[in-house]
Amino acid sequence: MSHIGAFLKGLRKERRLTLREAANRSGLSHSYINSIEQGKHPKTKAPISPSPDSLKALAKAYDYPYEDLLKEAGVINEEIREQLISEKKKEAIEIIRQLPEEDIDFIKRFLESYSNIEK
Repeated sequence: MSHIGAFLKGLRKERRLTLREAANRSGLSHSYINSIEQGKHPKTKAPISPSPDSLKALAKAYDYPYEDLLKEAGVINEEIREQLISEKKKEAIEIIRQLPEEDIDFIKRFLESYSNIEK
């Protein structure tokens, strides 16, 4: 079993999903998910690794961060992951800047109260 296969199987089990339930949630076939978990093609026994699109579908199905799953699978390293997060932060800031001033004030107050809770 591959590292990513074992990791995905663990996520699926943590969420108490059967292969078929995972298939329904992800849009992937249950046999393909099983092959990924086993880390090999069922007929040829050749190593199999999920594509980024398959990882995205499974991340959504398992409610797990896509970027973290890409890192776990070795598709991206920490530097690339940080760049992706930085880009998402920039996108979020741009969205916030386009909000009405009263919504921005609400967000500021919320964040201030949240940071007080964390302390």
